[in-house]
Amino acid sequence: MKKKTLQHLHDLAAHHQLGEPLACIAEPQEPISRLGLLTIIIGLVLIVVLAQLAPFLIALLPLWQVVLVLLIALMWIVVGLWLLASSLMRQKGIETLLCTSGIVWKHRRSIETIRWQDIESLWRKTQGSILHYEVRLRDGRVVVLDSRVPGAEKLARFVEDVLTSRHLPSLMQAYQNAAILKFGTLCISRCGLQVPEHPEVLPWDQIKYMRNIEGVLIVRQKQQVADWATIPLLTVPNVCILEAMVHSLHTLHRTQTPVLERSA
Repeated sequence: MKKKTLQHLHDLAAHHQLGEPLACIAEPQEPISRLGLLTIIIGLVLIVVLAQLAPFLIALLPLWQVVLVLLIALMWIVVGLWLLASSLMRQKGIETLLCTSGIVWKHRRSIETIRWQDIESLWRKTQGSILHYEVRLRDGRVVVLDSRVPGAEKLARFVEDVLTSRHLPSLMQAYQNAAILKFGTLCISRCGLQVPEHPEVLPWDQIKYMRNIEGVLIVRQKQQVADWATIPLLTVPNVCILEAMVHSLHTLHRTQTPVLERSA
């Protein structure tokens, strides 16, 4: 990360009162294509050689063959320029400053600052192999992190870890106090799980497993062949907290409470 950029991020963190800086993260920018440079050099060498030997080649070879060699040299240069442009156009990674009370990051000319307490929810949305993270803030803003941008998924995972550590203790306490916890349409309580499709609560000891399969939460009841519920995770906020909570319940009850594995 450039010193000027780092100082700018520090200034923004201080201005927005994000607390003490903890770490700086910058995804390394991909190097310029060496193959592109080599291809351009080969094309230029061919043109230089062709220019020096032009009188001899014109006398020795038909004109169309000389032109063909020239076109081949030009094609080498065109291909090299294309490879070079492709490497330069690849997306630059996110530069991030992590702080005790929030986070600030820069991607190209866009800069975002977020205080942890201002995050209302985090959503994961999958489109094929592309993963989008939507950070929804209490003031109505929505910040999108696209997994195609270098460093975006790592940043989103860090935000998930912070949200989990901040909210899981209070949610576990609410669970112990017999509260009903809502994750979208999925309700969790000491009695078990409940979804709109099933008015009856599915007790914990009747759950065979809960699995995250390609962005869909599958709940299977014991001694049943069909799934009890299938819930698209794009409709479930704070999946990271849900995953951690199910793991905590497994430890708390020391029973066969199903473990919902974190998605890859």
